[in-house]
Amino acid sequence: MLIILMLFLFLSSILVLILKRNRETFYIFGMCMSLAIMFSGILLYIAKKGGISRELQEFLFLNLEIKMHIQYFLIDVYDMGYIIAIGRHLFPMFLLFLAFHFSMIPWLQRNYWVKRLTFVMPLFTLIIYYPPIFSYLTNN
Repeated sequence: MLIILMLFLFLSSILVLILKRNRETFYIFGMCMSLAIMFSGILLYIAKKGGISRELQEFLFLNLEIKMHIQYFLIDVYDMGYIIAIGRHLFPMFLLFLAFHFSMIPWLQRNYWVKRLTFVMPLFTLIIYYPPIFSYLTNN
């Protein structure tokens, strides 16, 4: 069921982006995609971890065959964590861009460096959170 909801979220955001091309729909598309990326990482982790009831497996994955395909998908824990981190970092960025777009504060509309700074921070944290760089920084 959750897979169907994620698929519907993905397809509807693409459809809205195709039909109405402006900044608002692009920001909403970015928010939906980052949310879908984060949910897919969480579902991948749940499938790999296992140990959930049959009813919850059917709710999350529709049937056990889909869960088994996802469970034996070759991916390590670091990559799953990074997939979740991508969605977790990009969602607030697109939400802030949407808030800046609809803001009536003249100071925010005049200063483009605030929007650039909003883009730089998630990019910087994602670079630091990349598994080889993160392990190098934490080991040394």
